[in-house]
Amino acid sequence: MFIIFMKVSVITVVLNCADTISLTLDSVKSQDYPDVEHIIIDGGSKDGTVDIIKKSNVAHLTSEPDNGIYAAMEKGVSLALGDKLIFLNSGDTFFSPSTCRELAVFNKKTKADIIFGDFMPYVINESDTYDHPSFVPGRICSNESVHNKSCLKNRNIHHQALLYDRKVFNNCSFFVDEFPFGSDYIFNVQALVQHKFSAKYFPGVISKFALGGLSTSSFDDESKQLNKLIKYIQANFFNKPLEYDEKEYVFNYNETRSNNDHYIEQSIIEIMRRTDDIYNLCYQQISELKSEIHELKKDLQNRS
Repeated sequence: MFIIFMKVSVITVVLNCADTISLTLDSVKSQDYPDVEHIIIDGGSKDGTVDIIKKSNVAHLTSEPDNGIYAAMEKGVSLALGDKLIFLNSGDTFFSPSTCRELAVFNKKTKADIIFGDFMPYVINESDTYDHPSFVPGRICSNESVHNKSCLKNRNIHHQALLYDRKVFNNCSFFVDEFPFGSDYIFNVQALVQHKFSAKYFPGVISKFALGGLSTSSFDDESKQLNKLIKYIQANFFNKPLEYDEKEYVFNYNETRSNNDHYIEQSIIEIMRRTDDIYNLCYQQISELKSEIHELKKDLQNRS
């Protein structure tokens, strides 16, 4: 039996991304954490994207026209079975095969409603174009400076670097009619400032963020939208002094760990790895036995 801290749902919203979707599918499939499901919400692709996804045996695939990226994200939430949810767009990947396992261990320690970390922008093809001076391919974008809720007055945390507890979605919505792009910023402020969900900073890179999407294709357009968003957020969520408990307010997780804590954590990870190895070995042996039985049946039929 696997030792499971939490079930992780990865939600991918996609439309006509046949050239990049395999990167995300392969990254999710490569996670060494045993309980990860992949939910794909396709907006009605016509370029073969759906055919590629069908070959990957994801937990759920829906392909139909929708009302935009945030409607698709909320549809993904409604289908997800995970305790924790993260959004990766087509072309986005986890930073390493151990990312979900590391987040599970961190979640066990902090019990935070929202975990956020760093991300690394990258270009899939050298010919890809993007327009965003803040993102340099291969250079890690750190969110460590987001110390508390006040930091959200003028900056967002990218959803590719956020792990949400599913109860957050019972109180917050991505839908803000005035902002067809950037509503995830308002969602995060709703969750952390208005509804006071707890959050902790994970000191590591969670994902690789593919440049060239909606948020990086036109810096001038995004800057105008961001300025409008910031004014809206400051007027609606920061128009009076914040009331907070100091322990809940600070996002950094700086608890000093004893050697015993570290030993227990590493032991749990090793047990998970060995259990996974045993499962894979048993599965392989069962498959081989089934194949041998099938061949024996064929041989008996030929003899008769």
